Amino acid sequence: MQTVTAVLTIYKRVDNLEKQIKSLLAQTYKIDKFIINVNLTERRREYTYIINKLIPWALIIEHSFNLGVWSRFFISFNANTDFIFILDDDIIPWTWYIQNCIDCYNQKPWIYGSWGSNFKNLKIRKDRDILSESNNIPSKITQVDMSGHSWFFGRSNLSSMFDKLPNDLEKFKVCWEELWVSYRALANWINTYVPPMNNQELTGNLEPTLWHDQNAWFNQFWNNLYQEFYDYCILDWFLPLNFK
Repeated sequence: MQTVTAVLTIYKRVDNLEKQIKSLLAQTYKIDKFIINVNLTERRREYTYIINKLIPWALIIEHSFNLGVWSRFFISFNANTDFIFILDDDIIPWTWYIQNCIDCYNQKPWIYGSWGSNFKNLKIRKDRDILSESNNIPSKITQVDMSGHSWFFGRSNLSSMFDKLPNDLEKFKVCWEELWVSYRALANWINTYVPPMNNQELTGNLEPTLWHDQNAWFNQFWNNLYQEFYDYCILDWFLPLNFK
């Protein structure tokens, strides 16, 4: 049986943690290893209590300063399983989600995100089609230009996804890791996909469900830092690779 590591991140939204862990423990496909990535937070007592109650065997890696969006990928090299499932801290997966990703991976062995984007005009970052469980719900395995919010992939793909890093991690530590992962994957001939999410037989009456924080940084399109990193990734790298 193929093995799976789930990588969770704790920063500010500790309130989601218990629900997230319970949804992972309830998966129809068993998770073999949990790695907890703890960026600098003042809520240690809260998350320690939750982890000790639900998954006391988890590997906890605590950072003395905030490493932003990148640390969860770095610590994934501690996984020794066939698959790695990295979640944002506001994702609560359906109970069949991992099984669904494994079924997809066994057909197309690439990277699967819980949402994806296809760009229509690369010079305008908002000009894109978004696919997710609530937007343009995919009915089949669908290739996308960029996938993110969670990432399911084979461990063998990990080194290719991070054979290079942004020049200024500190500056870009809060945003657009989806672009970087998708860019590096593409550069190494690894495609990005979203799995089908419209199977009513699987989704009917199953709780909890995937959901997205509408106040997350990603939704603040007016943020100048996003635009700078978007230009940094898309116009300099992604465009020459994929849209010649």
